[in-house]
Amino acid sequence: MNAEDEEKIRGEFGSIFESRSRAARTLYQLIRGEKTKADSPFSKWQLKTLSNKLDYGVKNSSLVHYACVLNEISHRNLGEGNRPEGMGDEAKIFFVAVEDFIAQEQQRQQEQILISGGIFMEYDAVINQMLLWCHDWEIPQDNPLYAALAEAAQAEVDRRVQYLAERASQGY
Repeated sequence: MNAEDEEKIRGEFGSIFESRSRAARTLYQLIRGEKTKADSPFSKWQLKTLSNKLDYGVKNSSLVHYACVLNEISHRNLGEGNRPEGMGDEAKIFFVAVEDFIAQEQQRQQEQILISGGIFMEYDAVINQMLLWCHDWEIPQDNPLYAALAEAAQAEVDRRVQYLAERASQGY
């Protein structure tokens, strides 16, 4: 893999990271806002459940696990800095790029929200689960939290469709 390809991959990670981080911050704000509304359609339990699920999708530190699984590397073969050894070039770039973005974001924002590898691994599934719960709980679709979840889920669908179209145009 050449430097240009590596830079492109890092740029794609940056774009995904920024958009998902922005959406997650919005969702956390909306959940906090629902907690203070007297007429919220959500129960306290539902809001806690949504908050916990979002924590999993954003804070989950599954990066090492996924890097190991993708590269069929035992967790016992972790090298310096808890990085799996024996990875191929693309996986190594992925792992290092994700770690770099996380470190930069945490330094830049100085937030209490601990953003980790979960934002790359679990986020889109978590958003869909939260949206499904809102539907199942019969939350009105015009509720701001429901609408933000629907928007975040659609953004993930659009991103995957664009990626698949690009791959198809490259002959994959």
